[in-house]
Amino acid sequence: KTCKPGYRLSLAGICKAKSTVQPKILFSNKYYIRLVDFHGNSEIFAKNQTNTVAIDYDYLTECAFWSDITKYGSSLRKLCRNDDDKTTEILNLVTLQNPDGLAVDWIGRNLYW
Repeated sequence: KTCKPGYRLSLAGICKAKSTVQPKILFSNKYYIRLVDFHGNSEIFAKNQTNTVAIDYDYLTECAFWSDITKYGSSLRKLCRNDDDKTTEILNLVTLQNPDGLAVDWIGRNLYW
């Protein structure tokens, strides 16, 4: 069995990525957005949210995008790992109503909700 370029064959016969980057999961509990690795170590990526619903991550820019939905209004937010001040940017749209799904288009470089 052979693997595609960028992957190696493990002893179990499974193709695995040749990468030194450790996988992490980005998730929210409404109030915080956290990054957790497979060893259980976690870090807070963003805090003081009201009701985080949808999240996606752009690996090229190292930015996370999410929707924060309240009964008073909704917003799309952005935070990049490489920002020194860790300031959340609010991407508001006047007509934005309850964006409960979100996706970064890695090819077209668009954000969909």
